Amino acid sequence: PASTPSGRFSAKRFNGERDAAIAKYLAMPLAPDDLRLMEAMRRDYDYRSRDAVAPSPKAWFLEGLSWAQMALDAAKANKTANRTVTIARDTRKIEPELVEALAAAMTYAGLNVEYIAEDNANVVSSYAWAATQVRPLMSLFVTSSHVVADAGTAIRGVKVSVQDRNGQVVSLTVDEIK
Repeated sequence: PASTPSGRFSAKRFNGERDAAIAKYLAMPLAPDDLRLMEAMRRDYDYRSRDAVAPSPKAWFLEGLSWAQMALDAAKANKTANRTVTIARDTRKIEPELVEALAAAMTYAGLNVEYIAEDNANVVSSYAWAATQVRPLMSLFVTSSHVVADAGTAIRGVKVSVQDRNGQVVSLTVDEIK
């Protein structure tokens, strides 16, 4: 968007840093392996990278922009003014810059971010509870995956859900992901 983003970060660590975070990810170059990794992330039910290196925060920012557009398209189709995105993360190790990059992308697109893992990581039940309480337009669950990896394999992923025409937050379909 050409204008100043209207979205907001709700997490304490992002307060007052929204514009700086957006500028950081807009200016950041792609890492050499990012395009290959981004293409390989598209799985049947989520986005997941399984490689010797994880996609860079810039790649996550760019993926986040595409997911934000999906959310805005759903909002338009469903005639809803809802612009809230919840971001959660599981208990596995995940780089904070990846979560920040997603939040910056959502905010840059004009969406409001509710980071529900500020104080504690989420288990599926707390994530589901937050989704029912917040009733977001979109929900992103950041994970290092339950999939066992060989030593030296970086697994990072996001489960993306968006409101359907009935107002229910549902996972993206295989066609939407791929």
